[in-house]
Amino acid sequence: IRALGLVPEPILVMVSAYGREEMLKESELLGISGVLVKPISHSLLFDVSMSSLIGNRVEGRPEDRVDKPRTVDNLVQLTPVRGARILLVEDNDINQQIASELLIDAGFFVDLAENGLIALEMVQRATYDLVLMDMQMPVMDGLSATAAIRRIHRLEILPIVAMTANAMAEDRRDCMEAGMNDFMTKPINPDDLWSMLLKWIPRRHHAPLPLAITVVPMEIATAERTELPGGINGLDVRTGLSRMMGKKPLYLAMLKRYVAGQKTSVQVIREALNAQDLPMAQRVAHTLKGLSGTIGAVHVSDHAGTVEQTIREGCPSAQIDLALNELEPVLENLMRDLEAWMPPPVATII
Repeated sequence: IRALGLVPEPILVMVSAYGREEMLKESELLGISGVLVKPISHSLLFDVSMSSLIGNRVEGRPEDRVDKPRTVDNLVQLTPVRGARILLVEDNDINQQIASELLIDAGFFVDLAENGLIALEMVQRATYDLVLMDMQMPVMDGLSATAAIRRIHRLEILPIVAMTANAMAEDRRDCMEAGMNDFMTKPINPDDLWSMLLKWIPRRHHAPLPLAITVVPMEIATAERTELPGGINGLDVRTGLSRMMGKKPLYLAMLKRYVAGQKTSVQVIREALNAQDLPMAQRVAHTLKGLSGTIGAVHVSDHAGTVEQTIREGCPSAQIDLALNELEPVLENLMRDLEAWMPPPVATII
């Protein structure tokens, strides 16, 4: 394409499942403006597209068109905001662990609230630079919590970024109407997270050095095996590992938690439906969808998303049952393969 001598010269953006580090130098030599690494998020696609187009209009030269693509190791960009205090509002332990690990390793102080009501109390007791707010939580959801926070005069400008596995236009609209500043879809891409931090956390004149302390849960530090699972149908290990910045012990620990916490999800959904507890059924399906996407269980995530949608839209019970029946064997097969891969529990001598 470059050899055609087209005027104006088209902007080229590489799309690949490979990490940016492996192709960044080669793509720059070829005059490629940016690199999009799959899975592609809405915000990353928007950022790269806009920066490419705007840069081309202003500068007109390939080397001046766009900022260099972000990389998972290029955390120096966070220096102006490093050391900020972030409130993570999330009810699921897997999401809590992953987000906390990433943020602490990147040099941020992190407090945790398990639901919106606890978050509402915490923002009144302490000062935060940013709140990462899950939308669907028990006790008080993210929308209600945000609306309550905005009614407190001194917290009207506190940056609040929504986190949800739902990426529909109405979800984004609900977030904005509740008073949130921005929106991230789960599974959270680390690069998208860094972009949000840079966008909403005020710059610091004397940013501290990266924190040297990382919280490592006991189950990660004492993991029995270190090799990654291979050949498990429906599990994209590369994607799951990328969600965790390549932290293999963290990924292995999250697989273990996923099996322990999500194995009975279909049964729990059916029980909730039988009890006419539709919010509970929808929340369990939503959680399964998000966590499955996080670890790279793409097929389970897709089927769980269908179940969630049928419940949310009030579809006939026969349609919901059909979606559950399609989800059940996919989840069972994944759980069986993961359990077969995992080491047996260590016997305790009394």
